[in-house]
Amino acid sequence: MSNFPIGRHISLLYRAQQAFFAERTKTSEIGGGQLAFIFTLHLNPGSSQEDVSRRLELDKTTVTRAAMKLEKSGIIERKRDESDSRMLRLYLTQRGMELHAELKNVASDWHNTLTKGMSEHDLNELTRLINLMSENARVYKNVGCDEKDNKVNDETE
Repeated sequence: MSNFPIGRHISLLYRAQQAFFAERTKTSEIGGGQLAFIFTLHLNPGSSQEDVSRRLELDKTTVTRAAMKLEKSGIIERKRDESDSRMLRLYLTQRGMELHAELKNVASDWHNTLTKGMSEHDLNELTRLINLMSENARVYKNVGCDEKDNKVNDETE
């Protein structure tokens, strides 16, 4: 195993991204977790809170809190589903659409900042490795890991 501190670098990247978005958007009404929420609703208008929870891999309570805050800020609206009145559908408001456009530009600038000097091959390899790490984390989260030998164990075996 390498002594390269991957977790430390991921943490640094996350904090730097939060600072970059905060500085560039100059808004205190949205936090880092809500950015992904806005992008998800732009791509999937009318999603239920459960859909958002599944797509972002967040618990339902976190999604409900974020939806309430974004609704209070006028960024999203929640509407009752016409065929199932128990379900709420989430949509970006006009203000939310404008915010999304701004955030999309900031995200593009952040991407360009991070990938400066990388070749297309570098980017493809980086994407492949990050996807692999994400999948390993997802498996660990859903299945568990034997800390002794650091191998993923399916608890159903």
